[in-house]
Amino acid sequence: METDYTITVRSRFSLAICLVDAFTTGPPLAADIRVQLEGAFRQPIRKPGGTYVFSDVPDGHYRVRIDSNEYFPQMLDVQLDSSNENRLILHVPLTPRPSYPFAAGTSLIRAALRDEQNQPIAGANVTAVALLEDVVWGRLTDPVQQGDRWLRLRKAMGKPAVGESFAIRMGDTNDFDYGRIAVFGQEPGLVQLTAPLQREHPKGASCLPAVQTISDERGEVVVPFYSNGAKQFVVVLTFQHQHLVTTKDILLREGEMNYLGTVRM
Repeated sequence: METDYTITVRSRFSLAICLVDAFTTGPPLAADIRVQLEGAFRQPIRKPGGTYVFSDVPDGHYRVRIDSNEYFPQMLDVQLDSSNENRLILHVPLTPRPSYPFAAGTSLIRAALRDEQNQPIAGANVTAVALLEDVVWGRLTDPVQQGDRWLRLRKAMGKPAVGESFAIRMGDTNDFDYGRIAVFGQEPGLVQLTAPLQREHPKGASCLPAVQTISDERGEVVVPFYSNGAKQFVVVLTFQHQHLVTTKDILLREGEMNYLGTVRM
């Protein structure tokens, strides 16, 4: 006589990593993404839409490492505490590398950063802001202070998305503060940024489309812009590496690639 047994194996949720393409604000395009929890010896379960779930990880401090051929690597520290009833769910925007397969007709700026000895500059911070005539990406609906990570905004061009970057303009100058949306709050227009604001801003301050990226190991840089309805627009580019800062104003036509060649710093 045969007896059938049903065995139920339960696992404890530990951590979810939700990856977002910082350009499309959708799921990552690359299939080679590797998500590791260093020191945990646990493999995540990959869910549709770019979510990776870790289970049964002992409490403690860990480092999450994310690698891909199409995106720059990401590392972030997490503290796991099973006594906390709130699930730890992290939204992580991934920045495209210059090798990213952009679709034909994407508005792009490319450049190669070199130092005085003509050596590639890797890891330089690059910001780009689109100056659109008579159009803003959005506005702050409440004043914010230096160091704030939560803010309220009203977007004029579609709905805000996790991973999206924007620049807060300082008056009528080309001086900017930068934000990237990490997660939405429970109230309409409330968002949390991936990093604190560097300055205070008044209610109604204008927000413009922006891109935040870095140069790769060859010093190559790519700056992609989604269509914003303008046939052409001026982009304020800032390259920063250690104490060196270079700024350029570029006229970018929609759907075209503008190659700046070598930019020396």
